[in-house]
Amino acid sequence: MQLYDRGIRRRLAPMLGGDQRRLELAYSLMFTLPGTPVIRYGDELGMGDDLSLPERNCARTVMQWSGEPNGGFTKKAKPHTPVIDEGQRPFTLRAQEADPPANSVTVTSKVTRLSVAQVPSSAATGDRVRFRGRGFTDLTKPIYMHYVFGGKSKKTIGLGVPTGDCGLFSVRRKQFPFKKSPQRGVWTIQFDQSVKYDPKASPRVPLTIKVQRKIKPKRAQAH
Repeated sequence: MQLYDRGIRRRLAPMLGGDQRRLELAYSLMFTLPGTPVIRYGDELGMGDDLSLPERNCARTVMQWSGEPNGGFTKKAKPHTPVIDEGQRPFTLRAQEADPPANSVTVTSKVTRLSVAQVPSSAATGDRVRFRGRGFTDLTKPIYMHYVFGGKSKKTIGLGVPTGDCGLFSVRRKQFPFKKSPQRGVWTIQFDQSVKYDPKASPRVPLTIKVQRKIKPKRAQAH
């Protein structure tokens, strides 16, 4: 919710009633949309808001780092903005980290780390492009890309194991490794660490590509 179209007055967690599954769904959807996703400080903890404060200050309360006085944010007796300590779950960073695996910090960090991109983003189906990604932290399992059309897997390719603490991979290959041109329509290339295509594999990153018919330019007619 915005105030005068200029600032945020509400936080997501209280708007969704603190429902962990709905919060996970909302952040997952946000990170699949075009553009740059933005998370306000404390949202990764599921922090609430204080609607008794005027204007945008209700969503600008003290960051709750720990269960210490004033959320561990300041040692002053009275912080500039109050700490939310009533009517909410113990939304502090340390409390959240101590409650694995189903908590806001763990889930949000996984979502923000996991990503796949195609460079260039637009190409002909037979062109060689670079696929690169991060967040596949199981370094013992290879990454697979599954070409899916109409909900069915058409081809699976292994890319090798990810590297580094961030679980990186980078490969250059044809956008569509088929002998014939792929069917026109919306394709999904799902990146995961499952040998067989599983729409519920975790972790997974879907990359959507729309295959269109190439329109040849009309020849100029002599007059």
